[in-house]
Amino acid sequence: MAGLAGEFTDRLREAGLDLYRYDYRDSPRRLIGHDGCWLPLAAVAGRHTGARLLLIGEPAALINPSSDAALPWLAAFASWPERGLLVTRRSPER
Repeated sequence: MAGLAGEFTDRLREAGLDLYRYDYRDSPRRLIGHDGCWLPLAAVAGRHTGARLLLIGEPAALINPSSDAALPWLAAFASWPERGLLVTRRSPER
């Protein structure tokens, strides 16, 4: 998925968009920047006030598998008034 995200962000840059790319493993709760430093999601939001968010990954990373409820830390996404999710795999039936 990281390769797909990298190609996609490269194309957005080529189209003239300014963007900041952060990667994550397993959960977007903590993100790694181009400098190799890990940051909490809320800290990234604070660095880029007024930016839009596009999360590239699987929705399962946002859901508690035991209860199917959204994970509590997702409140940090509210920092971005405009946000989207690009799903990289077919979602499960449920």
